[in-house]
Amino acid sequence: MPQRLCLLETLTVRENVLLPLALAGKSDAEGGRRADQLLRSLEIDQLGARRPVAISVGQAARVSLARALVAHPRLLLADEPTAALDADSANLVASALADFVAAGGAAVIASHDADLEDMLCQWLPGASVQTMGLPR
Repeated sequence: MPQRLCLLETLTVRENVLLPLALAGKSDAEGGRRADQLLRSLEIDQLGARRPVAISVGQAARVSLARALVAHPRLLLADEPTAALDADSANLVASALADFVAAGGAAVIASHDADLEDMLCQWLPGASVQTMGLPR
């Protein structure tokens, strides 16, 4: 999940989420259900038919996360996943990340958001949540 969201403007929100499955030749009903579930859990399901140009930056960030998770990756790299999000949207993203890790995925997250770290530590008490500060 890059900081620059890289959504394809010619595709709808739902098509952007389904893109990894299409590229892998796995465009099936199960993939569609998974995409719809992710869109619902991130509270952007009502945007499925819109183009990225017609949604906010925060909504686009959640679309980008749904696209990153739709194919059940083993590892997720996320660069500032809660940057530019309001508290409610950041909470939805943190919850999706926690669900991903709880289901057996691994995530490397670069963030300056201390609240994200706190939420992940609270929601994943048995998981290894490591922080690293860089020297000045």
